[in-house]
Amino acid sequence: MKIIDEQYAEYSAGEKRINELYHKIAMQIGISDSAMWVFYCIRESNVVHTQNTIAEKMGVPKQTINSAINRLLKDGFIYMEQLPVSGNRKQIILTAAGNAFCEKNIIPFVKAEERAFDRFSDEEQKQYLALGIRHNQFLSEEFQNLLKTL
Repeated sequence: MKIIDEQYAEYSAGEKRINELYHKIAMQIGISDSAMWVFYCIRESNVVHTQNTIAEKMGVPKQTINSAINRLLKDGFIYMEQLPVSGNRKQIILTAAGNAFCEKNIIPFVKAEERAFDRFSDEEQKQYLALGIRHNQFLSEEFQNLLKTL
């Protein structure tokens, strides 16, 4: 069990180093971490994104996303458009300046992530994703159980 514990500690440390790199990237390109994740979400897929959907997807408080969105609005990178059937919910849309910023500063890192993932064989990719999903599920269950005892 000691080898597994050491490997898991190494894996966890590696995850922390990657998170630190994401933070450095955000600082280097002049935005907050949460603003970077807003850009990632908007550029990652063609679905409608609201403050709530981004907060849920990223697992961060709505206030954090709200602060990032207000900054991106002020900087002219995004605008918000009322969704027709959802009361006061607004879709977050990139402006031309936001698209240009993403192309220059966000997309290269998305492509780097893709290149790193593509270094796995097809079978390794499937295993990595399947195990990662299971680990996240198990971790969520364990944390939910702990929260019930607090």
